[in-house]
Amino acid sequence: MFSVVFKVGCGEDSVRVLDDAEEEWIWMRILERRKLQIFPDLRVVVRSKTINLKLEAPRPGDSLDAPFDLEGEAHDIYELWKRMGLDSSDFTAGGAMLFLKHLKRTYGRGKTMVSVVRPCVA
Repeated sequence: MFSVVFKVGCGEDSVRVLDDAEEEWIWMRILERRKLQIFPDLRVVVRSKTINLKLEAPRPGDSLDAPFDLEGEAHDIYELWKRMGLDSSDFTAGGAMLFLKHLKRTYGRGKTMVSVVRPCVA
């Protein structure tokens, strides 16, 4: 069973499990924060028996180390993350939506369970 959690920003409505994360939700969360000139803090956690993957879009001026020793599905998910431009601080809401859409198509519909992501850092 897969556990996929999306987190965009802070607050009550910032975390959704894969099956509850809608394209409009991720779109609005990212655009609202950008409009307020606040970095959207996009994080995705994917867990299964064989995967423990934490993906995070870097803040402007930061660089994040790429996960290493990824194989199989974890590698595929990370490559999709990069292809959608989510490894860059100027990622788009469209890239995040396409990433979400692909994960839903591949792992959604009851195949997910709730997981915990770390709280926002002020």
